This record gives sequence, C-alpha cells and structure tokens, in this order.
Amino acid sequence: MIRDTLPTTGSWSAPQRLWRLHPMRRNPLMRPADRARSSVDMLAAALMAAVVPVAGAIGTVEYGHAVAAVRAADAEKSPVEATVVGLPQLRNTLDRFDRLGQQYRAEVQWPQDGRLSQATVDVPPRVVPSDAVTVWLGPDGRPTTPPVPTSSAGYQGAAAGAGVLLGAWLVLLGADWSIRRLIDRREDQVWSQEWRAINGPIEQDR
Repeated sequence: MIRDTLPTTGSWSAPQRLWRLHPMRRNPLMRPADRARSSVDMLAAALMAAVVPVAGAIGTVEYGHAVAAVRAADAEKSPVEATVVGLPQLRNTLDRFDRLGQQYRAEVQWPQDGRLSQATVDVPPRVVPSDAVTVWLGPDGRPTTPPVPTSSAGYQGAAAGAGVLLGAWLVLLGADWSIRRLIDRREDQVWSQEWRAINGPIEQDR
C-alpha cells in the first residue's frame, strides 16, 4: 500500500501526478469528493482542448469574409491625379485604434465629368501648391481612403478566433470553479454530519 501511494525515490513526474489523480484509479485514499473534482477538472480540460480547433475554424472563416469585404471595397475605389491648390495644414488625427497622430491636409482639384472637383484630402508633408497627388475616389465620386491590403484581414480573423477561444475558456473555467465549490460545500456537509454522529456519543460518555 505504501508503494502505491508514496514515491520510493525522488519526486513524482507530471504524468505520475496526473495518473494518481485519475478519478477511475483504485486508490483507497481517494475520497468520492476527490474523484468528483478530478472528473470535473478532466472534463473541463478536454472541452478546453476541443475548443481550440473550433476557434481556429471560426477565425479562418472570419478571415475569409474579411478578405472578401476588403477586396469588394477596394474594387469600388479608383485613383485620379489631383493638383494641390492650397497650403498644407498640419492637423491632429485619430486612427482606428484611437491613437493620436498628425497628418497634413490640403485643398486639391481634379477634373471630373467635364468640371473641376475640389476637396480637402491628406497629402504628403512637403507638397506645395501646383504639385500633383493621387486621390482615391469612392463609387460616389468623393475622396475616400486608399485601398487596404488584404493582410489587414488577418487581424480580424485572429481577433475572432482569439475572442471565441478566450470566451469559451472563461465559461469553462467558471463552470469548473462553480461545480468544485458545490462539491466542496457538499463535502463540508458530509463532514459535519459525520462529526456530529461521532461527537454525540462522545458527549454522552462524559
């Protein structure tokens, strides 16, 4: 019995510790509550591992949708050559991550449908009036952002997969903790009942 419960030399390795905590193992020192907790932990670990490929598949699908959306949006944009007609002005800007930056903007003109169109757009920092710049127009003929590389879709796919994975893991860990708490509470009740059953005769014998 001692050999079955205690290491003979050195310390237990990780596989040995996992095996000794296996709920189906015939260890007389393992209480029913210990087996229940071990079973819950093993089930949670198995479900957490099963979520990984699911999250990867969701991230892959989201990446494909994002690539298609980027390509569709870029296909509607067309470049035109515009002429700078005003002095560039340095302005504070916020990117999509709400980070503060600075960008030069200036009035430009370009021919469109037999007339001159004018707008204020982002320009390089060292342009001067009469310089030529490229302006991207949307399907409505108004200036829009330059085409976005499809590599940016990778962030959306990774964020979707990571969000699903972390969300599922948090739910599983929360469920594991809640079930273990119920097992602990039930074990405390059993211990209290057994203690009262033992303590009663002792008090009567005094």
